[in-house]
Parts: sequence; C-alpha cells; structure tokens
Amino acid sequence: MLKEVLNVFWGEIILPMIYGSSTESNVPYYSKLLEEARYKQKGSSRGHKTLPIPNHVFMDIQKRMNDMILDDADHSRYDSFFFVVEGKGIKLLTKDGQGVYVLPESALRNNLACLDWNHMLDQNNGELIVDVGVSFTPASRQAVVGLWRVDTLEESYAAAGFNRGVAEMAQDRALHTHVAFQNTYNLYYEAVRPNNNRPAFVSDHHAYKLGDEYYKECSGIVKIFHKVKSKTYGIRDEYWVSGKAAQILLDQIIPQTT
Repeated sequence: MLKEVLNVFWGEIILPMIYGSSTESNVPYYSKLLEEARYKQKGSSRGHKTLPIPNHVFMDIQKRMNDMILDDADHSRYDSFFFVVEGKGIKLLTKDGQGVYVLPESALRNNLACLDWNHMLDQNNGELIVDVGVSFTPASRQAVVGLWRVDTLEESYAAAGFNRGVAEMAQDRALHTHVAFQNTYNLYYEAVRPNNNRPAFVSDHHAYKLGDEYYKECSGIVKIFHKVKSKTYGIRDEYWVSGKAAQILLDQIIPQTT
C-alpha cells in the first residue's frame, strides 16, 4: 500500500479513533498525531506501536472507525480492514477499571481471563511479581503538566530503604517488604518514549561537539512537545511487588488516592 494512503489511514482514522476512545488518565499513553507516533518508533526494531486496549474499548474503536468511513466519502477506500493484535503491556487494561470494574484486580482478571490468576497467586507454585503503578492525571479543560517535589520524593525513597530515585531494593529488605523495585517519573516522557522504552538520543560524541545530529535530535523533541501541548500529562509512581503484596497495597492505596 502506498505510504500516502497509509499515512491518511493512521493519521486521520486509526489514531484519532483510539485517542477519542481513551479516558483522561490514559491520554498520555496514546499518540494523537501521526508525527508523535512516528517519532516513538525511533530506535525500535519493530515498525509499529503496541497498545493494550480493553475489550469494550476495542469494540468502540471499530465502531467509530466504521462510522467515520461510512460518513466520509474521502475515506471510503478504507471500508475493509482487519486487526492483528498482540498481548504485551497490560497497564492500560487495568487503569481506573475503564469505568467498568471497581478494582484494578477485577479489570486484570476479566480482561486476561485466559490466565489462571489463583494458581499464580498461590506462593506454593512460585512467586508472582506484578507492577503496581499509581498515576495522577487530572481531568482538566486546560492542559496541565504534573511535576514531582524532589525533596519530598527523596525523603520517601530514603524511608523505604532506597538509595536513589529509580532503584532495586536490597534483597534482605525486599524479603520483608515484598517490594523489589520502585520507579517514579513524569508522564510527559510518554510523548517521546520509544516503543522499546530505550531512549535513542544522539551519542555523547555528537552532543559534546554540538554538531548537526545533536541539534536535529533536540529540534525533533521540541517539535513533538510543541505539538502535544493540548494533552495533559500527570505523574506516575510504580512498584514491583509480589502478587499477595499487590493485593494488600491496592487496598491501602486506592482509598488514599480517590
């Protein structure tokens, strides 16, 4: 298929429909513009963006796409399409319960019902490690960007036994806390986050010389940030914990964040 035809399909149909079906807290993770999605492909050996989408949202996206194609004669060439889906990365299947489930665990169990969660949670069968993340993304008519207070954040990490802001916990302490790792960051990183989560900035050599490659890369990043100024980006704090600890942690976190 011609590149120009694919650009229209992605830029005017697929991405806007996915973005339009997302909740406020999921907005930072979805690309709204073709330029944004294309930039995130840098440094990835795979040529596409992997997006975990709940079942009911996936159905809504398809309905939106069909309605748009039927209502617009310019898009009639796309009236026959199909999806190839991959199950990788599941945090967007659990965030806020997608307005359907009360608890993240319920959303996880229902959206991935093919997995035997009771078996995996049973520590007699081994240790299940899950990523529990807490995001704050306000529903605001005016786009805002969340920032962390570094002094408070450092005190929190120190109290938990970490030595730095993104760290694994010492093994002896992890045996008591069931926390293996903590990571805290600002969600505006999602605007330029590569699909493989490996930043593909220029080499130190180009940066030291302030050469053309360095300025080109900086210009590309600035351009993306300018184009996504209409999106709200919050903050995220995440922990790698045992399955049993995750259940306890969620019971404590949810009442404190609502």
